[in-house]
Amino acid sequence: MPQSGRLAGCWAKLERAKHHLDDLYVEILEWGVGDATDVPPPVGKRYDANEGCFIYFNTEVTDTPTSWSLIAGDAINNLRGALDHLAWVLSDFGAHTNNKDHVSFPICWEPNRADADIGRRIPGIDTTHKAIIKRYQPCTRTGPLRKAHPFGILQTLSNDDKHRKLLILPGRNYQCFVKLPSEYPDFNVTHTAVRSPTGQPPSGGKIEGADFTPGAELLKICGEPIPGRDPDVKVEWTCRGTVVFAETDRGVDTTLNEIAALATQLLNEFDTLV
Repeated sequence: MPQSGRLAGCWAKLERAKHHLDDLYVEILEWGVGDATDVPPPVGKRYDANEGCFIYFNTEVTDTPTSWSLIAGDAINNLRGALDHLAWVLSDFGAHTNNKDHVSFPICWEPNRADADIGRRIPGIDTTHKAIIKRYQPCTRTGPLRKAHPFGILQTLSNDDKHRKLLILPGRNYQCFVKLPSEYPDFNVTHTAVRSPTGQPPSGGKIEGADFTPGAELLKICGEPIPGRDPDVKVEWTCRGTVVFAETDRGVDTTLNEIAALATQLLNEFDTLV
């Protein structure tokens, strides 16, 4: 990180954001979740003799610490601050406007308004600099990719954190895969039904949802007992727990890493120009 020069403040904000992210990721890993962390399946099993079904159900939802939202908010506001500091530098430190409070990094969603939005947010910006800023806007993408742009997500998260609500969804967001056996030696199975807490049909045995409500039914295996045997079925569960943002329903670490990486790329591009 450059310690001097016109973008020193931008880099300082970015480095502070990364410091908060490191702290957050350590706490998340210590809690036992993460994008690549297998966790004990939050799944119980019971037999309903009236229905003739074995029912697998969710057993727990553990709320995430409130402090995680506060740490994430600090990181997000420093990421946003790094971009706003860049806008201040590119406006020649507000030399071309009487309303310096309006100088900020633009987030442009509509292609036909991007030039005007950038000029309004960064008065006096150089034409070459404007073209670079424009390349880093959500409006350069189409369809779902536009909504998923890191700086667009940053805008949403920053506004929510400052004005509306805590960012991190309470409770673990589980992603579980169930593998059914080819045969059931102790139960005459007639049908199975896999359910998803999200209301979406599962695919390939994958069950996931932001709200694994305790007691929610995940899987039913129905049939008839085999004479002379204790009825039982066995399936294999593999689960991962993640921590997600309430607004985007995306993993916290993946989302924030993408934002920080794009901000770093942008500052590196300007570092030799201003």
